[in-house]
Amino acid sequence: MDEKRKAIIINEIKYWRESKLLPSQYCDFLLTLYSEGEDLETADSGKRFRNIRTIYSFIIVQLSFVFTALVIYFTDFSNGLQMLIGLTFSIIVLIIAKRTRADAFFLKQFYYFIGALILFLLTIEWVVHYKSTNNLLLSATIILHCVFWLFAGLKWKMRFFTISAILGLVVLGIFWLGR
Repeated sequence: MDEKRKAIIINEIKYWRESKLLPSQYCDFLLTLYSEGEDLETADSGKRFRNIRTIYSFIIVQLSFVFTALVIYFTDFSNGLQMLIGLTFSIIVLIIAKRTRADAFFLKQFYYFIGALILFLLTIEWVVHYKSTNNLLLSATIILHCVFWLFAGLKWKMRFFTISAILGLVVLGIFWLGR
């Protein structure tokens, strides 16, 4: 069979698999048969690489959040160094979020949320460190973050931000009503 005809058949089988016209086992068998085992192996290795990369990026994002919290709350570093370390981790998380594939939309949203949460921790720590007795400034900072999250959540349809903004404003309102 000539190569052009083989390529057409292989593409058609791949289409059948994607649209679920045939069970994937049948498609795998047919792909192996027509491609003589070559095409299926390269597709699997690419998929494995993407899965490993996704796992590594997820671990890096989680560790960035944990290390930021550890540096802010459990170290004796100067406040400027804490802010620099936290800002570095936040930038790393936001870069990972930007490079995450579009088909992993949930992970992308989650990474953006973790990056925003790190920035939230940093600004709250900065306000508490420099203006420790000013509850009004702390509340204004929280409101500013919540308004930004609400705007981002509504504009880019990110539920994490919308829900967090509403919950943050409700908790802050309960705090001020209880005073």
